[in-house]
Amino acid sequence: MTSLSDFHAAFAAAVSSGKTAALAPFLIDQDQGARVYRNNVLSAVAGALASSFPAVRRLVGEDFFNAAAAAYFAAAPPRLRTLVAYGESFPRFLETMPSAMATPYLGDVARLDRAWLEAHIAAEAPALAPGDLAHLDADALAAAHVTLHPSARLVHCGWRIHDIWVANRADGPAAQAQHTLTRGAQAVLVWRHGGEVQHRVLSVGEAGFLSALDQGATLAAAAGAALAAEPDADVSVLFAGALAGGVLGRRQGEDRI
Repeated sequence: MTSLSDFHAAFAAAVSSGKTAALAPFLIDQDQGARVYRNNVLSAVAGALASSFPAVRRLVGEDFFNAAAAAYFAAAPPRLRTLVAYGESFPRFLETMPSAMATPYLGDVARLDRAWLEAHIAAEAPALAPGDLAHLDADALAAAHVTLHPSARLVHCGWRIHDIWVANRADGPAAQAQHTLTRGAQAVLVWRHGGEVQHRVLSVGEAGFLSALDQGATLAAAAGAALAAEPDADVSVLFAGALAGGVLGRRQGEDRI
């Protein structure tokens, strides 16, 4: 005897995989019903991913992107009612997708698109201000744990892709040909400040400093990481710039450092 839960399970499997045989006990024309619903779901998924990964879509074109969205849906169907944040693993999926092997930088482009989305939808929270540290003496400041703002995302790319990504976030044709594409490490910071999503390429020292803070290091340890990565880095300038830019935040549940 079959139940409503059996039907729901069979229907969900048919929509995600396209295989409708399991629906035979429930529907007279299981192929037609599941196909219509599956097409509607695929259209919604492709639209959601296109909104979340506009630079990827513009670089590969609509047909390729829709095919990638369908393949991703089959491999990783949505787990939540909303599609706003769907696609967390899409960058990694693109890197393993056989038909995308000719464009190995797509994963980095997708990671930047994803970072932009996460910065955009991150919870509101006050940024750390210089006055929040005024009560600390030198030793206490060195031992302080400062976090990144909840909207901040550090993206470590294997391609120098930032300029191409920026060009393809805008409306218009794909802009890859206008920019030099080279393999090489590039760290990009994406965060929200003043209500707008910001982004910039980091120096080696900045990347070391912010990465250490993101991993829970003290300010002194983060300064050491910056100097290890870039011996000529001016840590005081890096710290002041991060404070002024709203990149840093308070530890959760703390009003003061």
